[in-house]
Amino acid sequence: MKSILKKDRILVFVALLGLLASLVPLAARTKAEQSNRYYDYILDYSSLRYMASQSTRSEGEWLELFASLGIRKVTVAEATALGFAAAKNGLNASVVFPSGILGPGDIAGGSITAMFRSFLAGR
Repeated sequence: MKSILKKDRILVFVALLGLLASLVPLAARTKAEQSNRYYDYILDYSSLRYMASQSTRSEGEWLELFASLGIRKVTVAEATALGFAAAKNGLNASVVFPSGILGPGDIAGGSITAMFRSFLAGR
């Protein structure tokens, strides 16, 4: 009977020690988050294009509006950014549809793959 209690005490001690050890990174993270009291707003470029197409404002006007609200960053898909870079270097390029994954790496079944599957299924 005493050996069972000894084992239980050791188990409780190890559990409490693990709990106390986990509080150290939690306290460090809380301290770091308290010093970072700002928010970063980022606008998605495809959403910006969509808003411009649905309104009388151009993309530039939307960017100016968001800049006046403090939003100074825009995310762009990698393929779209590469298209912009190629256009800057003289390639006659247009971003018709923001990029999507197509092929064996599309494990989530993104919009491009779904479109091709629907087409092949006759829908």
